[in-house]
Amino acid sequence: MSTDTEHIDWSAVPLGEMTDREIAEQIGVSRDCVRYHRNRLNIPPVTPGRPSVTDWSAVDFSRPSREIADEIGVSPQAVRYNRQRIREAKQSAE
Repeated sequence: MSTDTEHIDWSAVPLGEMTDREIAEQIGVSRDCVRYHRNRLNIPPVTPGRPSVTDWSAVDFSRPSREIADEIGVSPQAVRYNRQRIREAKQSAE
């Protein structure tokens, strides 16, 4: 695993939406590194085993991330991450 995390945009990482372990494996850092950055951003950990109930394809992303986050009960980072993920999926489908 890489110890250089300067290249990571932590505001775009789905902190609090996936377990720290899952995120660490995806981006190639330690679980402690993910936990450190999640705590710095005051994002609570995801409860393992809690299924996601958000249908991200039905979210109106024309609204501000904070507004969407408050409405559906997720972090603004999760909204930004999923907005980008869906945008990239649409672009690759074209």
